Amino acid sequence: MFPRLLLFTLALACAGCDILDLLGIDPNETLELPRPALDRRLWKNSLEDPQHLAGLRVELTSSVNRTFTAEDLPVRPFGIAARGQVIADVSLVVDHAVIAEGRASWRLRPDIDWQLRFYRGTENPAPHNPPGEFSDTPNYCDWPTCEGYWRIEIGEDHRNTEDEALWIVVTRSIPCPEGHLC
Repeated sequence: MFPRLLLFTLALACAGCDILDLLGIDPNETLELPRPALDRRLWKNSLEDPQHLAGLRVELTSSVNRTFTAEDLPVRPFGIAARGQVIADVSLVVDHAVIAEGRASWRLRPDIDWQLRFYRGTENPAPHNPPGEFSDTPNYCDWPTCEGYWRIEIGEDHRNTEDEALWIVVTRSIPCPEGHLC
């Protein structure tokens, strides 16, 4: 009698795995929208000040269907599909007028923790190695954890400086199994 009970328990565990796989959701894949960093190179990226990111709106579609505004940030990591694509339609709204809008998209892969970050400033915030001996300019997003970056123009009347833009940066990390170093 005991072996049947054990077999039944194992079958239920596998059935649960199959359901997660069928739904395409696994706790190993997450997406997070952290609060914008206050980096000295960039503008303050205030979520309260209309001159910064107060009017931020992010609509995620395709493999993820959720919408966030500046008031929602930071968004804690949440489970997402292991495969597919994420499309992020991002806009800045000031006094009911859209002053910047653009789209970012990237392909999902298994066992990845994703971060979708926003900045408003003049310099590209994407991770990069410093310029090398053969180039005077950095190669943005050449850092191993960088997935991609997008520059979105801000309406001329709403820029703090002439070359200010809204930046979107997607980074990734591979979760470490407990007890291992990554």
